Amino acid sequence: MPLTSALFAALVSLSGCGKGADTADTQPVVTDPCELDGITVELGTGEEDYVPLEDGDTLTMVHGPQLGWHFITALQAYQSEEIMWYEVSGYDVETGELVCQHGTAPVNQRLEAVDECRGTFLNIYCYTLIPMADALVDGDCDTPPETLVDRELRFELQFRDETDRSAADELLVIAAPDSDDRTDCHEETISDTGDTGG
Repeated sequence: MPLTSALFAALVSLSGCGKGADTADTQPVVTDPCELDGITVELGTGEEDYVPLEDGDTLTMVHGPQLGWHFITALQAYQSEEIMWYEVSGYDVETGELVCQHGTAPVNQRLEAVDECRGTFLNIYCYTLIPMADALVDGDCDTPPETLVDRELRFELQFRDETDRSAADELLVIAAPDSDDRTDCHEETISDTGDTGG
């Protein structure tokens, strides 16, 4: 075999070995939920469209027309069947107290298809519990906006589709008050007599 041919064959052989070794050591990490096995779910918010949330984002306590409060959440599911069941719960991180909850059991719901892999379900109201837990009440501060404002809450999503496949997600948010709600119950006020203590 001519030297040039032998050298070329050796180089091809080494190149092939090197390529095989690199492939074994640097397998790409699959992060696309549509390429993973099983169901993946994400907890976010949204009334007309799904809006993703990240840990540390704020979520508003909406003051509803029936004098209660709720947080608007939403879910996005990948590789799920259309019919599903969910439950969303919110907990105060510091005390561990349950502060809001919403679930569909035993009634199932239907995902709104976004594409062949993904579906969403919007306007999931996590209703605040009234009266608030004793651990969160401080004197006259006893309504959800007064007790939960600026507190860190952990939202948990439990999800199951009609084939009994399940998934879950968690999200940490900071509770924000509705624009019309009073949250200044801790602030000192001047007495009606006008006495400032001076």
